[in-house]
Amino acid sequence: MLEVIGMSRIVTLFCQENSIGKEKARGLAHCIEELGVNIIRHGFNDGNPHAIDVRILAKEKEIILRIRDDCRPFNPVNYYRIYEHDDNLEKNIGLRMVIKMTKSIKYVSTMGTNNLVIKI
Repeated sequence: MLEVIGMSRIVTLFCQENSIGKEKARGLAHCIEELGVNIIRHGFNDGNPHAIDVRILAKEKEIILRIRDDCRPFNPVNYYRIYEHDDNLEKNIGLRMVIKMTKSIKYVSTMGTNNLVIKI
């Protein structure tokens, strides 16, 4: 968990170095923290060693965030769609916030890895 929080701090520095505004930087750091914590809580609980890889691509008008992990398949977009009309707004609030702040989010599971591609 500490590494995920540390990663969000590294992202802030990356954004400063690449002239990315504070609002986008906060959104990017929030996405990494929320999704990273989700992956650890739900994917690291099988007793096996796992890894999370985060890549960021800064383009002129958008940021592309790719998160890859080797945990069991989990599509956060489908999970969100199942619960998006739930009256309990506190349920899955982190995932709800991530999906609402992104331009697009795409999930693909291939060769034992979960791949999230997020455009901010």
